Amino acid sequence: VVVKGGREATGLDVLAWAERVVALGAGELLVTSIDRDGTKSGFDTDLLLAITTRVPVPVIASGGAAGPDDFVAAIRDGGADAVLAASIFHRSEYTIAQVKAAMAAAGLPVRTLDQEADAGPPPRARDRWTAPPAWTPLPSAGTVRASWSAWSRTWRTGGS
Repeated sequence: VVVKGGREATGLDVLAWAERVVALGAGELLVTSIDRDGTKSGFDTDLLLAITTRVPVPVIASGGAAGPDDFVAAIRDGGADAVLAASIFHRSEYTIAQVKAAMAAAGLPVRTLDQEADAGPPPRARDRWTAPPAWTPLPSAGTVRASWSAWSRTWRTGGS
C-alpha cells in the first residue's frame, strides 16, 4: 500500500489492508495498481484476484488498461466487478462503446446507452451522504460504469 501518488510506502500489506477497510465499513474498493497506472500494460489481474477472493464487497479495477481486452481480463481473470480507465479514453485511443462491445462479446453484462439514458443521471455523492453511523451504501458497479459513460458523453458533447 502506497500513498502520495505512489511516492510513499506505508508498510501495510495490501490484502490485510483490504480486509481491514471492509471490516471498518467500506462498501466497495477502488484498487489501483500504482505499478501499472499509466503504463498500458494491463490491469494487475493477480492482485485483483487476490483481493476479490478475500473481500465480500465490489472491487473496481484501475491502473494499466491498454485496450478493450484488458477490461475483459480484469473482470474475467481478476474477479473485478467494475473497471476504470482514463488515458485510453482521454487520448481517444478507444471509445467506451468499443470497450463495452468487447465486454459484451466476452459474455460480460454491460449497459447500453439506451439503458443508461432510461436510468437517468447517477446521484451525486453529497446527495447520498449521511454522517456515521447511518452509512449509506455506495453505488453498485453498474452505477460506476454508467457514471463514467454519462460523464464521458457529457464531456465529449457538452451535455447531450
